[in-house]
Amino acid sequence: ANTQTVYAANARLSVGNTDDGIAFGNVRTVTSVGEFSHRYTPPPADTAPPAIVKIVDLVPPGVTTHVATFDSSFTGSAGQDRIKIDIDARTGLTKIAAFGADDLVLLSKALRDSNNDNIVGVGSNARFNEADGDSLAIAGVKSLRYLGIVDGAHAYADLADRPKGAIEGTSASNIFKADATGAQADTFFFDTALDIGLGRDRISSFAASDRIVVTERLVADADGVVRAGSDGFALNADVAGSTDSLSITDLSGQSVSALALVGQQTTAGIVFYTYAAVAGAYLI
Repeated sequence: ANTQTVYAANARLSVGNTDDGIAFGNVRTVTSVGEFSHRYTPPPADTAPPAIVKIVDLVPPGVTTHVATFDSSFTGSAGQDRIKIDIDARTGLTKIAAFGADDLVLLSKALRDSNNDNIVGVGSNARFNEADGDSLAIAGVKSLRYLGIVDGAHAYADLADRPKGAIEGTSASNIFKADATGAQADTFFFDTALDIGLGRDRISSFAASDRIVVTERLVADADGVVRAGSDGFALNADVAGSTDSLSITDLSGQSVSALALVGQQTTAGIVFYTYAAVAGAYLI
């Protein structure tokens, strides 16, 4: 029997058991519909073969994907670059120059993170060292931050591009809790400009002093207020088919239904947009 399986977002989509082999493609956002089987009846010998439909990589517009081989060197472009490295392969020293704020390194296996803080620094050789003895050198980058699974690989970006002290959402559906007393101001960062899929995140105990920081302006209404939908706030509303969302509750457990832009800052070419709960915010 032929079997066709559709996997969840950020997995692989495969169509198997065809006469022409198996085609694969990266899927950004799909809905799992399960698995079905049917009996395959070969066509008569004189029947013309069907047209071959190729499934291509579905990546955001403007993204260039590079695949490391042995001792590869890459230079970042004006757009977003993603450098894929297979840890199980012999890749030697991979060098990257002009690594931008929206660029990613995608590894088949995660780098060693001794304290599990999602931050990996260079070794004594000024390189990011892989478990198999290969290494990665990124000009001007001393530490990488882990962003979860992207395109089926472990994704890393420059730590310097994250606001200092911020708690960052990854590609997973994260559950965060701000300071329950509201005495300490917490900042939650979502790098929406990366277009990686940020899951369905939740923040509890969000106080008037707490802040949400993103790298693309959230969609607001005519009054400049960002309204929550049934699934919370849309983090990537400009991405077709995106289901990324952020649900927030305050110190009393009540849902935060509106955010307002309270700050905008450009640092090293990156625009950071800062939002607060409307009850404690002013519009700009």
